[in-house]
Amino acid sequence: MGNLAPTRDFTYVDDVIEALLRLADAGQGIYNVASGVEISIDALVTQVAQLLGKRVTVASQRARRRSAAIEIDRMWADISRITALGWQPHVGLSDGLTRTIEWWRDNL
Repeated sequence: MGNLAPTRDFTYVDDVIEALLRLADAGQGIYNVASGVEISIDALVTQVAQLLGKRVTVASQRARRRSAAIEIDRMWADISRITALGWQPHVGLSDGLTRTIEWWRDNL
């Protein structure tokens, strides 16, 4: 695995659909649709492993890291514009991961 420190802002698909429907009715312009919560790749892998009941050792391999010129250290959305329309995400990361894991188990 490459760099484990960058953060990302994950949003569950049901929340995205709800946001898009809200924007179709009331939006005008550009909006960030996201959870507004960031998590590092390292913490994400650890959380997924815990939900799966697995013990994992996560190690960063320098050879797999992106160049500093293209690595994005932080992707965290400002969702204040869409929350002003009354939208907010309802599915937290842990719940969204659990739902996703269950879907994969049921459909593989």
